[in-house]
Amino acid sequence: MSLLHACKVSKRYGGLQALDDISFEVEQGEIFGLIGPNGAGKTTLFNLLTGSERADNGHFTLGGERLPAGPPHAVARCGIARSFQNTRLFRELSVLENAMVAADARARTGLWATLAGTRAARAEEAACRASALRWLDYVGIAHLADAAAGTLSYGDQRRLEIARALAGQPRLLALDEPAAGMNATETGVLKRLLERIRADGVTIVLIEHDMSLVMAACDRIAVLDFGRLIAQGTPAAVRHDPVVIAAYLGGSHAR
Repeated sequence: MSLLHACKVSKRYGGLQALDDISFEVEQGEIFGLIGPNGAGKTTLFNLLTGSERADNGHFTLGGERLPAGPPHAVARCGIARSFQNTRLFRELSVLENAMVAADARARTGLWATLAGTRAARAEEAACRASALRWLDYVGIAHLADAAAGTLSYGDQRRLEIARALAGQPRLLALDEPAAGMNATETGVLKRLLERIRADGVTIVLIEHDMSLVMAACDRIAVLDFGRLIAQGTPAAVRHDPVVIAAYLGGSHAR
């Protein structure tokens, strides 16, 4: 069953056609890879999906409902969370406090109740803390809860970003190069984490340059090049697609 549908999505920046009439579907419960050479339009697509930029044409649907074009918090409320190519943590805050940011975004008590320290506000803060700790444990860094986020290794910072995204309880998790900067051991841990997230019912769309991770973890893959969708299918099919090979090796691919 389709969860996410990109329908004829296009985006232009001046004379650059960053995305040109992109359409694809992501099935419920799969890990879907989005790959392509640098400048292919992958992060632009994520920005449009998550509401930080607006498409010139086209739209996205999630679970059959059309997603708003923005702002990001409105898209997040629909069930989409993302991580970024460059980590965006509050480096001076603790790991736990970073994870609590997303959990607290779901809070129902208002500012005045929080400032007044009402019973409801205290109960909600305790629940928020417990939820954040649970997600830190889920990604394997609960033992670092009191450390400043900026002191973590790069791999642990990536896992913290994923924990923070999961704390928002999304239906779809959009990850932008989560393995960037990781060594082989850390990438193996990440692969197992992605598979666990998928097994627990969260669909994943993954931008990644580590082809070993993409080919091992993804159920299906879409390939972008110069803003156009040039191939999609299983990892085996994409790996041997001559148009994809030409794109990565710098050859021409008239369509």
